[in-house]
Amino acid sequence: MDPLSRLPPECLHMVIGILKEQGDTSTLASLIRTNKHIASSTLPFLYSDPYQWAPFVIRRDFNPKLVNIAHKLTCLLLHQIPVSCISPMLTFAFPDLMPQTRPPSTFDYLRHISHLRLGSWAIAHHTTDKQRLSKNKPDILEDQDFQRQWQLDHALIGCESVAMEEVLRNSRYCVLAFQEANWALASPILEQLRSLTIPVSDIQSYHGVVSRLRRLESVDIVMDTVLTRPSKYRDMFALTSEQRGELNSRLDATFRFMISFFRDHAALFPNQLKTAQFHDGKFWMQAPQHCPELIQFKVFEMLPPLARTRILTTTDLLQSLAHPLSSAVNRIEEIVQEQGPKRWLLRPENSQQYLQQCRSLKSLALVEVPKGIFSWAVDERLRKDKLAGDTITNIITTTGDPHKRPELSAQDSKGSAILEHHLPPLSTVTLQDGSPTFLDDLDDLAFAFSKTLQQLTVRASTLNPLPEPKPVLYGQGWVDLPVLTHLSLDVGYCRLVIDRALLTHCPNLVTLALTDNTMVYYCRDLVPCLPADLPRINKIQLKGWSALTFDTATLHTTPNLTDLSITMHCVYFGVQFIPPLEELDRSFGIAGDSITTTTTDDAVELTAPAIPRSVWTWDWYLPQLKTLTLTVEFALRFQFRMLRGCPSLHMLSLDCSSVHKTHVRTVTTADLFSPTSPNEISDNEQGTSSAATRITAPNLQKLTIFGRWVVQDAILSEFLTGMFPELQDLTMARWSGCTLEGFVDMVRTTSRTTTATGPQPERINKFRTLRLDFHNTSSKKLARLGLWKCGGGGIGKVGVAVHKEGESAFYLDRRTQVHYCLV
Repeated sequence: MDPLSRLPPECLHMVIGILKEQGDTSTLASLIRTNKHIASSTLPFLYSDPYQWAPFVIRRDFNPKLVNIAHKLTCLLLHQIPVSCISPMLTFAFPDLMPQTRPPSTFDYLRHISHLRLGSWAIAHHTTDKQRLSKNKPDILEDQDFQRQWQLDHALIGCESVAMEEVLRNSRYCVLAFQEANWALASPILEQLRSLTIPVSDIQSYHGVVSRLRRLESVDIVMDTVLTRPSKYRDMFALTSEQRGELNSRLDATFRFMISFFRDHAALFPNQLKTAQFHDGKFWMQAPQHCPELIQFKVFEMLPPLARTRILTTTDLLQSLAHPLSSAVNRIEEIVQEQGPKRWLLRPENSQQYLQQCRSLKSLALVEVPKGIFSWAVDERLRKDKLAGDTITNIITTTGDPHKRPELSAQDSKGSAILEHHLPPLSTVTLQDGSPTFLDDLDDLAFAFSKTLQQLTVRASTLNPLPEPKPVLYGQGWVDLPVLTHLSLDVGYCRLVIDRALLTHCPNLVTLALTDNTMVYYCRDLVPCLPADLPRINKIQLKGWSALTFDTATLHTTPNLTDLSITMHCVYFGVQFIPPLEELDRSFGIAGDSITTTTTDDAVELTAPAIPRSVWTWDWYLPQLKTLTLTVEFALRFQFRMLRGCPSLHMLSLDCSSVHKTHVRTVTTADLFSPTSPNEISDNEQGTSSAATRITAPNLQKLTIFGRWVVQDAILSEFLTGMFPELQDLTMARWSGCTLEGFVDMVRTTSRTTTATGPQPERINKFRTLRLDFHNTSSKKLARLGLWKCGGGGIGKVGVAVHKEGESAFYLDRRTQVHYCLV
């Protein structure tokens, strides 16, 4: 006898259990083939939940060399069924079940099964074989009931092509095969099953044997028949009155038997069935099927509350909500609604009551947010703050000593109870909803949980563009949020208008992202925010209205900033809106009258100017900054002297592409040097002073500059290799003043400079990739400059250094995405 067989049963079971935990199915299968003793010990581990081991997606139809393991497992298990119980439908779906092909069974696999969970992946799709369809077709595929069901499926999904008709007929056939295979395997062992898959189309059969399911703890309801129409077909294909009546009959029968199944099981075996799941069977690829949430809610009301649950996913949410006063709700720490809308809230008052009971809740993620969901928390916070204030006042009035507050509150049992009834320690909130209506409740959230909220992420970005962006006001009435480290708000095509003091309430922010898709604006509408002190922040991303109202004085307090992005949404591809220069100057208080005159048809109004926007001083010291991205007016007014305070900058992107041709930025020698005194060199001077210092970004490797930049050939070398000595990747578009010849000459000159310390030439530039916008260059000119086409214009080679005959080669990327190499 082998050593493994000599082990005591307990030790042998421990070894096999470890193999099961490791998912080592091949070893478990090998153990079954050793001897009877080891096989009898292994079978319960391998076949207790047999389909957990089977891949679900491999199909023989696509590749003859691939095997559908789940289908082979189903065949193996069906071989345990007596021949007299195998229907013609099963022998048609599983040809190996034919009497002459049935091998003798060595083991009784079925008696070990506790969890029978089949899916559509366990049924092979053979109806594409027309020759096979013409032979041995079961009568059930030809009877009137099958034809009526298929015709209703066809009407609901609304596909008119002949090919689609065959696909739907095949789907209906697979549903029947799935029903019969599931029933054939389940019916002999119903008494031993702890979990079971039930096709919703065959729920009546399982309702008839509910008294045999005394051990059942979990049910998977598979939506395998068409009950709902895809929304895209509802307007395209209308149902006849007869079809509508048949659909109503199908719905009524299905859900009536489903409710009865759960109700009768709960009456026979109270609290035995604990969980139920409802999911699409994936039989109808054109029309995924889902059980209505109201039906699920009725089912969950008949099930016991979830016990000892700390994390709720979408699947568990409805069942937990069905028992909002359960003691288990108080232990929930995380709610994750992954898909939506699921209407788990059903009624706002239910959601408020439910969340109020989750006293241990730390993390909340929702994809559907009802109005007023946090109002209960605001009420609690106000009552608690009022009670605390009244208690302190009462102590001071009574004793004159505020330090005796604990003794007094302990004497007041009612007051003490309320003070100890803390709000849930909610620290992480993620809200994703296609409607911006829930944004009104964010102020309630921030106020109520200000002492515990650490991360707040909001996404309402599924909105469609609006003719006039709807302003969304956020941050009004905020109190300090001392532990908030992550704030991310995205309101899509609405306009995110934050309170002027919002950032001043978040002193410990680490990441800040405020986003909307504002495209066009008037400077007179801008009200800048107040500067904030953010010493810990390392990432700021502002897009849209928040970028326009940001106070740049905040950057004087951000020494740990590593990523700064201030951008706007494009009006159309590659082009953005920038106000007229005069309007920009007035908005920054640089020029213009203090009072503007507005003339209407009836009267003349005098309007005081808006609060001037903060001046961009470009003198911030950001030693950790690695990435800087500016667009529109921010890129247009960019001053390169900012680079002096950014020694770690790795990537710089400037894009001032504008719909107006007047927005032009000229780079002169004065931009490349900084004066030793503020008055020595002005922004408009063309020369340099002997005392001026070259501006350099010593670590910058990637530079992207789009827009009407005027850069002359004469300063290309000073600009690109002098200011950016480590530059490797350059992308430019819509420049003027410079020429392709100038770039070629700059590259070749700086590649062959000889140093004074040795005879070997030293390459000054570090270029690896150049993407240059010279799309009108002729082939003759390219040849004359020594450029040759590389790799058939393969885009995949972008960014790769090429070497030929010992010389460096660089990509010149035209707007047509044709790549050339400079040699």
